Amino acid sequence: MFVRIESGGKSDVGQRRGNNEDSWRVVEPLKLFVISDGMGGEAHGEVASELAVETVVKYCTGEEKDAARAEGATQINNAVAEHPTQATLTERSTQSTAPVAGVNGKAGAKSAADSGAGQRGEQEGGAAAREESVDLDASGTSSKGNAGAVQAEWTEKTKRLFAAAHLANKKIFEEAEAHMEQHGMGATLTAAWIDGEKLSIAHVGDSRAYLLRVGALEQLTKDHSLVAEQVRRGILTAAEAEHSEMQNVLLRALGTQAEVTVDADEHVLFANDILLLCTDGLTRMVTEPEIAGTLQAEPDPGKAAEKLVELANSNGGADNITAVVIRMRAEEKGFFSWLRRGAQKDAGSNGSAGGF
Repeated sequence: MFVRIESGGKSDVGQRRGNNEDSWRVVEPLKLFVISDGMGGEAHGEVASELAVETVVKYCTGEEKDAARAEGATQINNAVAEHPTQATLTERSTQSTAPVAGVNGKAGAKSAADSGAGQRGEQEGGAAAREESVDLDASGTSSKGNAGAVQAEWTEKTKRLFAAAHLANKKIFEEAEAHMEQHGMGATLTAAWIDGEKLSIAHVGDSRAYLLRVGALEQLTKDHSLVAEQVRRGILTAAEAEHSEMQNVLLRALGTQAEVTVDADEHVLFANDILLLCTDGLTRMVTEPEIAGTLQAEPDPGKAAEKLVELANSNGGADNITAVVIRMRAEEKGFFSWLRRGAQKDAGSNGSAGGF
């Protein structure tokens, strides 16, 4: 059993980009953590990622009034999930032929002046969410195991996060349709919501969520990219995928189509677990053993996030880099643990600003 969660995040433009199209948010009272990597060229990637993060946070905190649209988008996706193979082939065909940068690759879409990650990445201490039930139509729920459909056994927080991701897709798509200069913009999304020992995750794209437990690093999300799919099918090896020129091609992203398949999952957390949410600017520059070693060596989540970003930059910093680290702290008992906490407080090293 863990009794305290500490978190910290860091985002950086990297060494080769002119601006930062990543967005992130930590909402401390809700234990809600969201990252997004935008694409679309000039400032449009920033618009898409910020809209993705803002929509998810507002919907989960109860500030978003457009709940009906989120539920409607979820129900549409349930119908799409009834034929997952057909939906996947349609997405893949669309992604491979469309000429817009937001579909065919992020690398060529990022440019313009640096607006600074600090304008979008925040540690929020916002108001606690109002209690609202999310009325998701159970009649549209497919059998367990169909990716992209609401599962009856999910917790309310998982269902809410799932609906929020669909609403974000709808808003980005409609924003791009309404403004010709933003056509083709899109964003990845990886969101984590902790409720007691239960972790809810919603995910679209190639940003990632990792879990470090007892020294072993596990990727909790699946990349929705062309090379990742080729690796899963045995067309490419993992080593070949690392050098593929098609790494920027996404099969799934928020806002590039009217509907999107959202992956959602639940996990049980334990004391001393460490979660990492990160964009591909980190994972393309830093190996998983390096990530695990950094998370184990640095107990402060904020400093761990900073060190990961520094490592990515030192290895080339080819893209924007964002990392959010969440650590589950175990309860300490007895006189010596009290003495240790007092010494840490005096030394000014009692955790990150994200602790609660």
